Amino acid sequence: MPSSTISDSGREEIYARAAGIYYDLGWHGAIPIDSERRPPIGFTGHDGAFPEPTQIGIWMAEHPMDNIGIRPPHGVIGIDIDAYGEKKGAQTIAALTKELGPLPPTWKSTARMPLDVLSGIYWFRVPEDGEWRDLGEHVETIRHGHRFGIVWPSINSRVNKQYKWYKPNGNEADLPPKPVDLPELPAAWIEKLQKGSTPSEGNRVDVNQVMTGLSEGDRDQKLFEYASRLRAKNIEYEEALVLVCTWAAGCHPPFPEEWAKRKVDQAWRYPAGTSFEIAPQNEQWLQRLKTAGALVTGTGEPELKFMTLGQVRRTYKKPKFLVRQNLLTDAFKFTGGAEKTLKSWTMACEAVSVAAGIPLFGYEPFDVPRAGRVLVITGEGGVDLYLDRADHVCRSLRVNPVSIEDNLLVTDQIMPFDHPGFAGGIKKAIKQFDPVLIQIEPLYIYMGATASQNAGNVYAMGPVLAALRAMAPDRAIHIGHHFNKSGRDNLSLSSMTQAGAREFADHWCLLAHREEPDLERQSFKLNMSVGARRGFGYQRHLDIVLGPLDPDSLTHQGMATFTLSEGASRSDDDEWQIIVYQEIRENPGEFTQNDLINERNGVGLDSPGKRRKALNDLKNLKLVRADKGTGSQGGRRVDRYWPIWDVDVAEAINLSSTKT
Repeated sequence: MPSSTISDSGREEIYARAAGIYYDLGWHGAIPIDSERRPPIGFTGHDGAFPEPTQIGIWMAEHPMDNIGIRPPHGVIGIDIDAYGEKKGAQTIAALTKELGPLPPTWKSTARMPLDVLSGIYWFRVPEDGEWRDLGEHVETIRHGHRFGIVWPSINSRVNKQYKWYKPNGNEADLPPKPVDLPELPAAWIEKLQKGSTPSEGNRVDVNQVMTGLSEGDRDQKLFEYASRLRAKNIEYEEALVLVCTWAAGCHPPFPEEWAKRKVDQAWRYPAGTSFEIAPQNEQWLQRLKTAGALVTGTGEPELKFMTLGQVRRTYKKPKFLVRQNLLTDAFKFTGGAEKTLKSWTMACEAVSVAAGIPLFGYEPFDVPRAGRVLVITGEGGVDLYLDRADHVCRSLRVNPVSIEDNLLVTDQIMPFDHPGFAGGIKKAIKQFDPVLIQIEPLYIYMGATASQNAGNVYAMGPVLAALRAMAPDRAIHIGHHFNKSGRDNLSLSSMTQAGAREFADHWCLLAHREEPDLERQSFKLNMSVGARRGFGYQRHLDIVLGPLDPDSLTHQGMATFTLSEGASRSDDDEWQIIVYQEIRENPGEFTQNDLINERNGVGLDSPGKRRKALNDLKNLKLVRADKGTGSQGGRRVDRYWPIWDVDVAEAINLSSTKT
């Protein structure tokens, strides 16, 4: 483990460089602790939320210099012994050891070694459903619902030393332990910690402390104890808020009002009438405080908020194009296609166009109103391959590659979306570089094990994509994705592999082969369908010639060309869809699958394979449905086909290309 004296850069990034380490080891409650030893509001205490990985990543970006505290998971506690100065933790733990037997060797966190060998937090595994109390004077219990432990590589400002971890044998550790590796707390100690545990346990509130104000280190626990006593006395919630917030304001330094309210909310979890006593001399002070300040109402719980259309109108943000006819400034876009449809190349072309402020594909209607920075997260091929592609695109669009170097930022690190380092890296890059576009390609590499196991469940994938979207609000995110095998030729969002893309995307670019690619010339003839929930959309032919691949340098030679054709003719598949759809529309409920594959009017009798594919495509695109008809074959009822959309044939096929 690093030495107690750390560099300036290390000091600046205590939380940012350690939170991911703790998360990977199983300490998922790693929270930033500011210079006044304050945790983020709402993430400690009995009702505090346990941070999601995305939240940890945001903290890594926004509070990189903070110390790091761990809020233990259920089933882990820390016995915090203070035996320095006038603290009496040594006497308390000696008495407990005599009564209960010695604690087993375990992992310890402290900044006071080697001068103070006793003080520190001793970590143990305990039953997950336990309710824990403090053990005595200056021996507190850090548990899931109360307190947190400040740990390596944080700095203890009181002794100006770094916290370190020590193994059960007393040697300094290189890394923190995993929670599962901690020893179990002996049964006698567990019984002692649980005996008579209530939210109101502890010493009486001292009126002198109220009058003079609590000092740092005592505020959190004492205010909670006081709130619990008010709850037990059946004091009204609003009055308790006034009392606790007034006392909090007189602390040294003042205890934030929002945190004081949280203490009251925590105490109000328990039934009124819990047994305890308020010292008699405090009753007069209690009466004085009841009349102090205005009443505070509400519990602070989140709730739905509504706006009138007039309010919406006053805050309305007019949509703006990042790339005209293609990409709005706040887009959540998917580009999808089958193998070799050049998804990576088209995304690289978009990145170069935005970075340089030139039209996409060199096509004037796809103008970029203003150049901006682009973050590229590439999971296939690495940064060197990306550089080769970007340089080739630049040459083809007559852009000096050096001129956009500062506007294109790329990484090939592979990290799941739900790892705090992913969100942390995004947030940090946004703060440092202010990008207008973030590209991620391909999606599946960054899904992580948990999300991948639920890839077919839209209800599981929705939150994953929502969390990704929340990492970069008001900026365009563009994700490269794959088509499934059955949908490789269908320009439909339903052709995307994994769930969620069809439901969550608000922009899309779908690519399919018109012809088999010429790999020797690196020539690709594609159908392209572009659309957005804002309403714009179109179909084009996109022909890309990358140029021959040099076998030695493995780079493309010459100039790449990107040719867009407006009003592209329909593909052979589209024509067959129109033929089969027309037959169903004109004869609803009459034809079976066998009839349609071997239609009797003479059209396509020699093409049953194309007819079968067209019928399957129409079903996938939700243009036709199959129901049991009135007739029968061989004494059994069979499926007969009906149109779902009563529209013109060509219009139906156009609908299929943008149907989400």
